[in-house]
Amino acid sequence: MGGGANVPAGRVDAPLRGALSSLLWFGEHGATMRAIAERAKLSVPGLYHYYASKQEMLVALLEITMTDLRSRTEAAQDEGRDPVERFTLIVECLALYHTHRRELAFVGATEMRSLEPQARDHVASVRRGEQHLVDVEVEAGAKSGAFRTEQPHEAARAVVTMCTALAQWFRHDGPRAPSTSPTSTSTSPWPWSGTRHPDRSGRRRPRPTCGDVG
Repeated sequence: MGGGANVPAGRVDAPLRGALSSLLWFGEHGATMRAIAERAKLSVPGLYHYYASKQEMLVALLEITMTDLRSRTEAAQDEGRDPVERFTLIVECLALYHTHRRELAFVGATEMRSLEPQARDHVASVRRGEQHLVDVEVEAGAKSGAFRTEQPHEAARAVVTMCTALAQWFRHDGPRAPSTSPTSTSTSPWPWSGTRHPDRSGRRRPRPTCGDVG
């Protein structure tokens, strides 16, 4: 798993790219400032000029990831005209993000345990806010009868878990492109949904802003 591909251009600087690569290979406990400096093509003193610790770099990477993801899911939500369409676009956005930005998403999923308490609480709060975007649409869809579920909160959590899990197994060099992942296509039927596609005319609408994450 490489550490330099598919990260937000202009937002992840050389030290953070080195940190991302080291975290992917060694984890937070195994990565060293020297290894990060080597991957960033910096001296160790040069690395310390930018960041004081591995913890600071990990927090910065997670902050960039969550800020980027939230802006994209909100843009996707704004594209929808009703709960079903908004839900579908948000799910598509989440799936695309966790494949196109797989490296960042993988670190976010595996290194929460390495965060200090204050940083962990902050990231957890941001993630709850992201989950809430999906909860709202599923609850509204269930209330309107568009979704056939008696447990909207659990259903919403299950869907988000499927999306975030993509970062654990998806491969950029695998047989399927991110846009053809089952979770990321708007035509994928949800077993508890009363519709296969949010566009009732049968015509696929353009992808939201989140589609341009390559």
